[in-house]
Amino acid sequence: MIFYKFTVQKNSWYAEIAITQERVDFVTSDSEEIINLYNDYKDDLWVAFNGNNYDRFILKSIIAGTTPYGVHEHIMRGLSGWSYSETLNYIPLNSYDAMLSRQYSLKQLTAFQGREVEDSIEDLMYVFAYQVDSFLTKLDLLLEFKLPLKHMDKTETQLLAYILRAKKLNRYDDWEITILDHELGKYSHINDWYLNDDESLEVEVAGVPHRYGLGGFAWS
Repeated sequence: MIFYKFTVQKNSWYAEIAITQERVDFVTSDSEEIINLYNDYKDDLWVAFNGNNYDRFILKSIIAGTTPYGVHEHIMRGLSGWSYSETLNYIPLNSYDAMLSRQYSLKQLTAFQGREVEDSIEDLMYVFAYQVDSFLTKLDLLLEFKLPLKHMDKTETQLLAYILRAKKLNRYDDWEITILDHELGKYSHINDWYLNDDESLEVEVAGVPHRYGLGGFAWS
């Protein structure tokens, strides 16, 4: 895995990089070095904090030969990195975002662990390790359903929707419930619960604790 973290200013930028399999970490502001790194490890998983919304677009802008500050300013204005340039959308990257909730920043999560806050690549790696169960659960789903690593950039909800081939429906009645025509085997009682109860349901699915409610479900 490649852990990476970008800092971008108007006239300069730098990247903090850690390559776990090589046990190497370094800081660089050399575009050519970043491009070579990407080419060498493009099939690996790239981990950042808020990477899906920020760092991966900075990385892709360097690979595409554009100015990182332009992408940075675009995102800082509240716009999606995807909308900055169509070119960026065609640069493949296996991305995993260690920011599981927008509620807490990297600095806050580091402080919660009782560590001195440095806002560094080391902080990112510690936060990732602290939340590794979420990462492993998502990875298990990819292995179970034989999905490529690129799907690690999805949220849990997006990944499950993709696996289940879910489609967004426009509904006008919150209590209009549709049960999909799937054979659930030993899990068929979950269907029955949705039709007959209004309390939460806690049950293990494929060995993973789940909690079901009228608004959906979550991994316990």
